[in-house]
Order: sequence, then structure tokens, then C-alpha cells
Amino acid sequence: MKLTSQQATGEAIGFYEWINREGGLYTFLFSHPHDYTPVCTTELAEVQKKIGDFRRKGINVIGLSADSVHSHQYWLKDVAAVAGSIGNVSSDRG
Repeated sequence: MKLTSQQATGEAIGFYEWINREGGLYTFLFSHPHDYTPVCTTELAEVQKKIGDFRRKGINVIGLSADSVHSHQYWLKDVAAVAGSIGNVSSDRG
């Protein structure tokens, strides 16, 4: 099975290829219902703040949402304001 989506940058990403490229022992896949919801923003920010801890333990982290890439590009600015920075979030919609 080929699982693909788009990163917040609009680039296509193959889930299994991404896991192999990242090389971690485990992968933490989390999802959220919609961008701009208060709890999702703070939870994603907390994951981002702890990204170094995940990496030291060999855990890849990737987020998935049903919202569009366009929505993510704006929403991630809110998340970055809470977290200080942000990595990639993928979308199953263009």
C-alpha cells in the first residue's frame, strides 16, 4: 500500500519512504481534526518543543491533518508563535 500526502510546503511525501529516510527506530504519527482549534495548536506546539527528546530516543514525529496545505501554511504561524518554531505537518488534501 502506498500512503502519500502533502507537506505543509506543498511537497508530496510518501509515508513509508519518509520513515526510511528519517531512520528512527519508531514513528509517532499524530493527527488532529482541524487547524485553528485551540487544543490542536497547543498540543502541536508541545510536541514541537519536545522534538529533541523524541529524536534522541530514535522516534520520528509526523503530523497529519485533513485540512488543506494552504490552511496549514497560515495555521503553522500560530503554532510557531506558541512553540517558537515548527517542523512539517502533512495534509491528505492539496
